[in-house]
Amino acid sequence: FPLIVSYYKYGGKKFKPYVAGGINTSLLINATSQSDRTYSEGNHDDLTGKEIEIKLNRNKLLFGISLGSGIEYKFNKGSVNALLRYNFGVNSVNNENQRYSNQDEVFKNYLIDDKVIINNIYFSVSYMYPLYNHKKINWWIKSI
Repeated sequence: FPLIVSYYKYGGKKFKPYVAGGINTSLLINATSQSDRTYSEGNHDDLTGKEIEIKLNRNKLLFGISLGSGIEYKFNKGSVNALLRYNFGVNSVNNENQRYSNQDEVFKNYLIDDKVIINNIYFSVSYMYPLYNHKKINWWIKSI
């Protein structure tokens, strides 16, 4: 769930470029793994493991920092936005305290998770249309 702040500095009435930044979070719903071992020499039988639940080996919440830039194009009462954003992962996907908890996977299938941090690039296009007609109020006239 991102929380993004946009800053508009330049631009005319139709086109407005902007920069955006903020934080984002991700929530883990499910995590499973299946180990397969294949031998190329043919000296041993290939092994296929069963699917196991590894949700306890993962962090439930991931955090990141988002930076990006975009452009807004206004027409009629609405506007179209295009945003290119890069998310820098802050914490690891793997739970360091549970890294060796499944001894069967560690010693039988040699499965030990590396430290994994997820970084993403997002491109989004949106259309905004106001549902109300706002009026400008001259605050300094009302206060007199």
